[in-house]
Order: sequence, then structure tokens, then C-alpha cells
Amino acid sequence: MATLACTAALAVAHPAAVAAADPTVAAAGDYGCDPLDPDYNNLDGTPDGKQCEQKATSNLLVNGGFDKVLALGDQHYCGSLAEYQQAYDQTWGRVKAITRPVPGNHEYLTAGGSTPTTGCDSSNAGAAGYFGYFGAAAGTAGQGWYSYDVGAWHLIALNSNCGNVGGCAPSSPQGLWLAADLAAHPNQCTLAYWHIPLFSSGGRAAQNGYWLWQQLYAAHADVVLDGHDHIYERFDPQDANGLADANGIREFIVGTGGANHTSIAAVAANSVVRDTTTFGVLALTLHSNSYSWVFEPAAGTGTFTDSGSASCHNSGPVPSASPSVGVTATPSASPSPTPSSGASGGSMTFNPVADSYVDASAPTATHGSAASLRIDGSPVVRTYLRFNVSGIAGAVISATLRVWANTAQTTGYDLYAVSDNTWSETMITNANAPPFGATRLGGSGRITAGTWTSVSVTSAIRANGTFSFGLSTTNSTAVSFSSREGPYPAQLVIVYSGAGGTPSSSPTGTATTPPTNPPTATPTPSPTGTPTASPTASPSPTPVPTTTPIGSSGSATFTPVADSYVDASVPAGNFGKSAQVRIDGSPVVRTYLRFSLTGINGTVTSAVLRVYANSAQTLGYDAYPVAGNTWVESAITNANAPSFGAGRLGSSGRITAATWTSVDVTSAISGSGVFSFGLSTTSSTAVSLSSREGAHPPQLVITWTSGASLVAPMQPSRGEPWPATLSLLATLLGAALLRFASWPPRRREAAGRRAGCRSIGVVAPAIRPARG
Repeated sequence: MATLACTAALAVAHPAAVAAADPTVAAAGDYGCDPLDPDYNNLDGTPDGKQCEQKATSNLLVNGGFDKVLALGDQHYCGSLAEYQQAYDQTWGRVKAITRPVPGNHEYLTAGGSTPTTGCDSSNAGAAGYFGYFGAAAGTAGQGWYSYDVGAWHLIALNSNCGNVGGCAPSSPQGLWLAADLAAHPNQCTLAYWHIPLFSSGGRAAQNGYWLWQQLYAAHADVVLDGHDHIYERFDPQDANGLADANGIREFIVGTGGANHTSIAAVAANSVVRDTTTFGVLALTLHSNSYSWVFEPAAGTGTFTDSGSASCHNSGPVPSASPSVGVTATPSASPSPTPSSGASGGSMTFNPVADSYVDASAPTATHGSAASLRIDGSPVVRTYLRFNVSGIAGAVISATLRVWANTAQTTGYDLYAVSDNTWSETMITNANAPPFGATRLGGSGRITAGTWTSVSVTSAIRANGTFSFGLSTTNSTAVSFSSREGPYPAQLVIVYSGAGGTPSSSPTGTATTPPTNPPTATPTPSPTGTPTASPTASPSPTPVPTTTPIGSSGSATFTPVADSYVDASVPAGNFGKSAQVRIDGSPVVRTYLRFSLTGINGTVTSAVLRVYANSAQTLGYDAYPVAGNTWVESAITNANAPSFGAGRLGSSGRITAATWTSVDVTSAISGSGVFSFGLSTTSSTAVSLSSREGAHPPQLVITWTSGASLVAPMQPSRGEPWPATLSLLATLLGAALLRFASWPPRRREAAGRRAGCRSIGVVAPAIRPARG
């Protein structure tokens, strides 16, 4: 009877188990160590299961019954042919015949640095070892992208080492190929995979895959798999800008092939599950209109697991205003991508309809057709951008301008609204350019080459219309940005609430009355219409889960529950009761802020840290996450202060006295919880900021939208007679036994352990039909 109940429970919890056998693929990246590594241990890794565990993870694949194995890159430290032959071939190479790989960054290494390596020299240029070992299974040598079908699904392997293969933009060879491949498979469930993630909480995400994601989103792709960060992480569906979107793509990071574990740097938006303790593989079962997943831990390396299921986009309606998959470098003026709007709102991304720059040293010159935009402080060079915003069906919650930087600079740009929208891209010059508005909207802060800069422009956009912006700098180091004719056109990302919604209270530059400490976290406005998560009992004898929207669009402004600063010149000094917090580069003075967030009833779409400046400075501050939340306002000193996180969240840019500074910290906040931040500067000009004891306490402004759904647990209707229930269980049992019997013994035992059933592994082997 225990076996009956257990098997039936598995069948109900995993409906795929009672269906006809669908294909299953396994995926992981970042496998093992070089044979010269001290932890290699003749392929057995370290005794504690924490290093060089490629053999343990490959044991999950051998006789695992998988149809394909997706190798997600960094198969070894270097990826030379000798390393593949000596180490990979004896572990994951045992399933080489069904392996479909993508290259990681380590596949392109030609020197091992301080780490001992096998065959890692100039002979490995262009990932020669990788292409030589896998041959045709890796696609065309020198490219590394290809596609194939598994069951009803279309799988696409891509190369995220963009600099090695001519780029990843739509106009690149890979982008052109991807557009054609997606156009040839319009109605299939789609899974894509490459090595370097666009989103990750592990600190190694990069923009390499941005345009790949954009093209996949436009084609309604379902799943993206990545490695690179040596963690496991699952995200909710999102668009390429990291905005939660039911029509978006779900990303899994599976850097758990066995090399080693890395840590969580800062929790990324839309991240749902994370683990840094267990090696293993992600098993994906690909149904005709859906998919299910199970993370399978490797023996002796940990016990973490994760499972779930979801539908493909091709099983329901698709976005009504999707962007084109076209490969022209000139963007369309229409919004892209756009989820369907409704009571819970949505988001849109717009490209410029015009952009150019003007140069004071060449007052009559035009630059409207250039592939780059520029700013400079000497001579003065300014950039102009114009956007047509349409299709916003509700109240604007947040608006962010994103501009791709080709080069670097320490101070960044200042952003202004431009009221005159009549300027022409092909005719604007320094002599006829309209003036910038008097109010600075914000600053980009320090600029890193090859990354997106961003500034909140919510205060300038409240509805549909035409909007122009101006960028300038006082720094004499010129900066180049991608124009709309370049590979990475600027973007205006707008998040809005449902049609007819009331605008969320947006922070303004005027001081607000400080709330009583600790602050109440009541959203403004309060979300309404939140349904109960409990399902209504159904009179039907078959329980059916109900999917109920949770939360609604809203915003809340929080003030710190603790803040202080620490001074390296006074290592034991405490300043927790001061009406100010301070930053300085010489001596080093840093500020700490802690917020307690509650009442966030949906997916965080924007988090902005606002700090009021009492004094001015040209460089501004950098904001970092602080993992330690146990520091005490009245006791923190430079000697005992927790360290800042390694990943900079953003910068304030130039600071003007008696104004609010702001930094986007969305990547650090996923929902309710306690969060600490650190502020520092490299400038030797000290800055005074208002503390929570001062006149203008710091603020953390959170906006969110729903779009998530809660699947209520299935429960039989009250009064259901036992014979009917027994009949249901017997039906499920019969189908489940047939399914389980087709699994290899290892998978049956693993399924039983996850369900808490010890006997399932000995019951199922009694029936051994051939695998479908």
C-alpha cells in the first residue's frame, strides 16, 4: 500500500511520468581539471567532492537514458586537444556520440598562466582543440553555432565568445545565421544554449548574449541554458533587458559539471532558485508543447535538487507587438519587445528614431549617419537622442535610458531633457542644436567600455509621446557610444502598470517628511484585488490546480533601518547617530545603509537607491552590495565593518549640493528581505550626505509588477468517496509503473529518493518494456 501511495504521488506531482516517453536531454558546463592539477587525483577529484568532479557528474550520463547531452562550455581549464584526450574522453567523453557542445572562453586559451596545463599553447588558437576533438558535432570549425531537432523541439547551439567569431549582433555572421534559422522553425518549442550568461547572480554575467536573446525573444523561444558561473540558478521568464515577462525566456545556469563552486555575488532580478553546494546535471524532458526539468545531483558531491515544468510559448498566444527578427543594423522605430498589456501592466523597449552628436570645434558639421555618438568636455561635444513612445496602455512605473559605451571614462555623462523635438538627425549641428533643459535628470557614473550605461528618466516620461534627451560631460576624456546605425542602438525601457491604473508615487527632487523609524513598508498605492492563493474546492472528482495571479503593480519607498559611515583615519570611531553620512577617497571614508523590505507583492522591476547630497563633488560615489547584515549602527567602525561585494552596482555620477543622487540597484533586490549597501569614492573631495537622522533620509524606491502565477496545490473535493479515489490512484499507478520501468535503475532510484520512497526502485524493475 505504501508503494501504491508513493507511486501515485509521483505520478500526480510529475504528470510527464504518465505520458508516453518523450525525449530527455542532460546539460551542464564547467567540468573538470587539467591532469596536472593537484586536485585531479587520477580523475577521482578531491575526497570531499568539492573539486575536479567531472567523473562523478559523467556517471549520471552513462546509461542514463538521455537522448542528447548538451555540453555548455569550459569542458576543461584550457580545452587543448591533449587535455580533451587525456581527461574529457574518459569522463564525459563516454557519451560523446550523443553530445552536442558549445565552446566556453577556456576553449580559446593558448596559455595557462600560473595554473599547470596540458598542451595549452599556440596550437590551441581559435579553439583548435575543441573543434578537433568534437569534429562535425561542434558545427563548422571556427564558428561553433548550429541547430538540430529533438522530438518536437528545435535546439540551437550558439557561441558567446563574440570577439572570436565576428560578433553576436544581428548583423554579425552568427546573428544573420540565427535569424535565418529561427525563421525556418517558426512554430516549434525552442531551446538555445551558449556559455556566458546574460543574467546571473554569480557575478560573471556579460552582455555577449544580449542580441542573441533579443532575436530569440522575438521568435518566442522558451529556454536558454548557460554555464560560466560555477553555480546552479533558475530564472523566471524575462526579456533581454531583465524585465519579468510571461512571454520571455527562462534561463538556467548549469555550471555544475564538476570543476569547483563559485559564490553568489548579488541576487539578480527574476532569479528564483540558486545553489552553490552540489555538482550535477540538469535533465530536461521535452514534451510536444511543454517541458519539465530535474536537477540531478552527482553522488558524493551534495544533495541539492530542483524540479518543475512549464508550457512552451507555441502552446498559447504570443506577444502581439513582437520585434522583427530582421538583421538590418538600423532599428525600427516601433517598440520592441512588447508583452501583451493588461491589468498587471507590461514593458516596452524603444530604439531611437533619431540620434546624432554636435561638436563645438566644428559648429556646422553634421554626424547623423555615423555609427557612433560622442561626448567630450574639451572641446565640448554633446549627444542628442529622440524616441517615439507609443502603445503604453497604463501608468508609467519606470523609464530607463540605456546607451552602449564603446570606450571608458571615469566620471560618465550627465543626462538632460530636451524640450524641442523638431531637430533633424541629418541637419543638427552645434550652431542650430536646441538647448538642454535646466534640470539634470541623472548621471551614468563611471563608464566601462563594452557595457550598457543606464540612467533613470522616469521623471521625464509619464505617457505616450515624443521625447528628446541630451548627453554631456565635463571630463576632457571623450567617450564613444553606439548610435542607432551601430551594432547596439540606444534603448528606452518603459515599465507600466495595467490600463487605467494609477501612477505609482515617483520620488522627486524635493525633500519628503521623514517617516517614523523603522519605516512602514506599505506600498504606495496599495495593491488591490489580491486574490487568495487557496484554490476553491472543485466538485469534480479529478483535482485540477488553479493558476491565480498574485500581487499587482505597485511601488513602495523605504528609508534605512540603520546607517553610518566609517573612517580609516579613525579606525575605532563610530558615527551612527550623526545627521550625516560621508564618503571620501583620502582618507578612505565609506558609508553603510541597511533597508528592511516587506510587502513587495510581485516581481521587482526597478530598485533605485536615492541619497540626498549636502555638498558637491565632480566624480560621485560607487554603490556596492554588502552581504553582511549584522552590523550595528551604534557600533560599526572601520575596524569591524563588513566588506563590500565585488560587483559594483552603479554610480551616482556628478554630485550637486542640495539635490538627490540616485543609483539603480535592481540587480541586488529580488523581493522582500534585508539588504545592505556600501557607498565609496576614489575622489579626494569629501561629500556629506543626509543620514536617516538628518533632514532628508536616504530612500530605496521599489517598483514591481505581477505576472507571476501561483499554482495552488491539488486537493480532492470534500466528501470524495474512497472507491473513486482508489480508482484514480490505481489508474495513475498503472501508467506510472510503465513509465518508471522504462527508466534506467539509477534514475528510478533517484526519483524514489526525491519522493521519499525507498521501495519504488525494487517494484518498478519487475516490468521492463523497451524504452520509447
